[in-house]
Amino acid sequence: MKKLLSVLIAAVIITGIVFGSTLVASSAGENQGPTLTIVNPVNSTGKGEKVAILGGGFEPGQELRVMVVDSAYGVKSDVGYALTPAPVANDAGAFAAVWGGYGRYVSRGLLGAGVHALYVTDIEYNVLAHATFVVYDAKAPREEWPSVADFLVPE
Repeated sequence: MKKLLSVLIAAVIITGIVFGSTLVASSAGENQGPTLTIVNPVNSTGKGEKVAILGGGFEPGQELRVMVVDSAYGVKSDVGYALTPAPVANDAGAFAAVWGGYGRYVSRGLLGAGVHALYVTDIEYNVLAHATFVVYDAKAPREEWPSVADFLVPE
């Protein structure tokens, strides 16, 4: 009986060590996939607006695509042509770009006020990372803005 109890205690300790080290490695950032950050996630529909995009955790030198998905219409579009510079991961697997042409999507009715998704994909359009951003119509009454825009934009 003592031998069985000793084996069970040893199994519990070993399991704890294995799972504990896995949790520590995960929380330390190992084995985490690529990330995407939108520096200014709340933007108006006004002309000249730009969105700053940062990404990390990609393969060094990897060519990337950036897709926008409009929440109202579900329109998916590759916006890479409007990014400066083109999204290619540097030696550290990171990139930074500015999307300076989203006003064109607004003026054509392809991107309206609301919460939208931005996806980073590989060249075969497999999704690697994503983030959300908000567009609001500064000319509309504040009551019509997405709530996060009303909260973050000063009166």
